[in-house]
Amino acid sequence: MFGLCMPTGEVYLLLKDGTKDSIEMSDLCNPRKEMMEDKWIVKAVKRVGYKNVEQIVYERYSNKTIIPIADYYAEHGQELECE
Repeated sequence: MFGLCMPTGEVYLLLKDGTKDSIEMSDLCNPRKEMMEDKWIVKAVKRVGYKNVEQIVYERYSNKTIIPIADYYAEHGQELECE
């Protein structure tokens, strides 16, 4: 017999108006590296517009990994600008 565990971490966008937009529930081993490399975050940031996002946050057990949008844009700016 085996059990399935639900993810305990959440990746979300902290918007400039103070609200948060949940992207995914997942457990990341190396959150900063994984968030900077995975393309699903690019799609989520493009959906709301990078100018509306303040930070990309991964939270698990009250520990947060925060990527300011300026750092993310420096890495993925070309992808965020194109349609």
